[in-house]
Amino acid sequence: MSVYDVIQGQSEAIVKIEVLDLKVDGDPAVEVNVPANTFDMITRVVVSLRFADAAVEWDKFANEASALTNGWFLHHDGQAMFEASPIKDNGDFYNIGFDVNLVADGAGTPNQVLTARWSFDKMSPWGLPAWSGEIFGATVQDDMTVLATIGELEVFVQGWVAHP
Repeated sequence: MSVYDVIQGQSEAIVKIEVLDLKVDGDPAVEVNVPANTFDMITRVVVSLRFADAAVEWDKFANEASALTNGWFLHHDGQAMFEASPIKDNGDFYNIGFDVNLVADGAGTPNQVLTARWSFDKMSPWGLPAWSGEIFGATVQDDMTVLATIGELEVFVQGWVAHP
């Protein structure tokens, strides 16, 4: 069965979501990957950074004292996905993402949620291919566990599989 058969409605496709937690010790570098063969096509990726802050500073990461030293980046099949990678500060989200939003999360203390979304199905008819053996994930190059202001740093990967 081909991807074309699924798109044409000749077969059922199952929508799946994977969540990658990037709050890890990435010193010197750690890959956090979607398991191989999870998707046939990746349609959307959303990065969510929740951090304690009343006023965002774009040259820092979350509400830390400075930017990250080495940063983190998304990769597909061994290649960094965006030329502006890696992400080292809050402003870098705007260098690589579509639909970047910053909102207060309303959780009592001043918290901000910075999200960036990429919709791959808007760039190609079906999305980003994730053929057998190709890996999609993030490479973290700093120790995110020591960052006191970060509540969450997650990547939500949505796509579908034609062969459930």
